[in-house]
Amino acid sequence: MPLYRRLPKRGFNNKKFSRVLETVNTGQLQAAIEAKRVDAKKPVDEAALRAAGLVNKSRDGVKLLAKGAISTKVTVHVDHASAAAIKAVEAAGGSVVLSDDEKGRKTTKNDDDSEKASAGGEAEDSGAKA
Repeated sequence: MPLYRRLPKRGFNNKKFSRVLETVNTGQLQAAIEAKRVDAKKPVDEAALRAAGLVNKSRDGVKLLAKGAISTKVTVHVDHASAAAIKAVEAAGGSVVLSDDEKGRKTTKNDDDSEKASAGGEAEDSGAKA
């Protein structure tokens, strides 16, 4: 047997630092809205998803993925979302609010864009004054 198989394995293991996220697909969300398990007029958060049976127990948060189609206008409050899922929900007229629990503040996709635009505007103004 080769030496590398006989020696114990040591080193860094990322398992204890990994995040366990519950996933919800846009198709599952649409099916729950059509079955009236989720009220699309109210913001859909983790508690609403748990009540609808889409999420069992969330250790580190909920992630919205874009498998399936969504056609109902809905506001979704989740911890993470794929870019395709955000586009699908916004195409249906809804919005996705992402929570940034590490910094303790709530952010949306549009907030990030406005911060970049205002930062760029300030840089141009400071350059013109100098």
